[in-house]
Amino acid sequence: MHRTGSLALLAAFVLLVPSLLDDATSMAAATRAAALSDQAAGAVRFGRVTTASEVRSWGNYVVKSEFLPGDRVWVYAETFGTVRTGRVDMTFRFQASAGDGKSVYDSTAEFNEPTQSANWGAWRAFALPTRAAPGPYTLRVDVLNRLTGERGTKVVEFAVVSAARTLPVAAPPSAGGEADVDTPSTEPLSPEMEEAFALLRLRQHEAAVRMFRKALGQDKASARGYFGLAQAYDGLNAWKNVFESCDRAIEFAQTPRMKAAAHNLKGVSFFARAGQKEPPNKDDLLAAEREFRAVLEIDPAFHMVRYNLGAVMLKAGNDEAGIEWLKGYLAAAPEGGAAKDAERMIANPRRARENFAPDFSIVTLDGEHVDLDSLQGQVVVLDFWASWCAPCREAIPYLRGIQKKFTGQPVTLVSISVDSDAAAWRGAIASEKMAWRHYLDTSGRVAKLFGVKPIPTTVVIDGEGIIRDTITGFTRSFGMTLEDDIRKGLKALATPGQK
Repeated sequence: MHRTGSLALLAAFVLLVPSLLDDATSMAAATRAAALSDQAAGAVRFGRVTTASEVRSWGNYVVKSEFLPGDRVWVYAETFGTVRTGRVDMTFRFQASAGDGKSVYDSTAEFNEPTQSANWGAWRAFALPTRAAPGPYTLRVDVLNRLTGERGTKVVEFAVVSAARTLPVAAPPSAGGEADVDTPSTEPLSPEMEEAFALLRLRQHEAAVRMFRKALGQDKASARGYFGLAQAYDGLNAWKNVFESCDRAIEFAQTPRMKAAAHNLKGVSFFARAGQKEPPNKDDLLAAEREFRAVLEIDPAFHMVRYNLGAVMLKAGNDEAGIEWLKGYLAAAPEGGAAKDAERMIANPRRARENFAPDFSIVTLDGEHVDLDSLQGQVVVLDFWASWCAPCREAIPYLRGIQKKFTGQPVTLVSISVDSDAAAWRGAIASEKMAWRHYLDTSGRVAKLFGVKPIPTTVVIDGEGIIRDTITGFTRSFGMTLEDDIRKGLKALATPGQK
């Protein structure tokens, strides 16, 4: 629920929102979706009805017109000139339905209280079913002003798209990024397969594995299904299962891009397994190189694999070859998602051999912009958590202790939540007295950059930007381990020649 205090405030709010849209396409889609359909002259007039992917405050949300099964949809309805008597007595009704008329959401918001506000707004949030069928959906908002009898209706449209429409293929861990590989296919997807992809996107890897297995039991030759299963296993670091699933995806692939994507994922997994040992396992690095070269033979336009080959070569100590591959990636995809990382590794090949943190950028709950460059010269602790995660909550007293113990020293603590419920997130921060920087990572963008799978996960970054430790889960030794990591980082900062 939300009141807009005046027309001046409302105008400022409306002008600020477009700068927060994903891109020009989203803006155009939102504009199209906002076509007004008042039922009659003199009806309640709407300022906007918006579907959004997340809400952190009334001045910060991302407008969307496309959602995936299982996504959380936020709806905000805002009216003009609805209060003239110093009191409001209104009902907002939100109804969302699929193209076949089947309802997916129906809720009301009622207001009856004194007010001086000329305008009134209401919001609701609902989760799409994980089995929501792809296609067009209609959102209808009805408002009744019971004091005047005025009614208003606004209809907007949004779409649910296939959870398997794009295949996210992760770059090697040192890449600090991901590439989306569009895999055109006429392969139909069963409801079970759609649900499996939705669970995968929600990072529910165990549940996704079970659902993919169920779906593949009915469709034993689905390349997409085996690729999704490989991704779910990758989320569990079950490398052997990743390799087997990728091999099945390659066996049943009906397009070069699908086959190339499976080889690439297999190479990424070999690369990740190689990095679990120090020095890296040479056999796994060679296997990763073979898989990446196979990608280029199948699909030379799969540009991300040039970056992957560069990372493998640098990791193996072959700087000359690695730099050439990275330059090839930049020439082929100068605006690619990993372009900045490629430039950094060309300038400093050590970045591929040491675990440098990916370049990340966030705006905290308090409205502060924070990125990796701004944190240079500090020991940084990134706490990945969620309000609903019991082990995460158990770790919070230890984090409070760390914050207090290192006050006044070059130590920065940032908690990054993967909550989907912004209100629950803010409530947990307040109730747990978490007096440090916070960011809500609803989309999982930052968690993916750092390869975070289970939570809690705590990442310790030194003054040079190198990840010195990753603590997964919570045990009673958590506080002791974290404090030891921080003290080592502070000692390194004090070493001559260390920034």
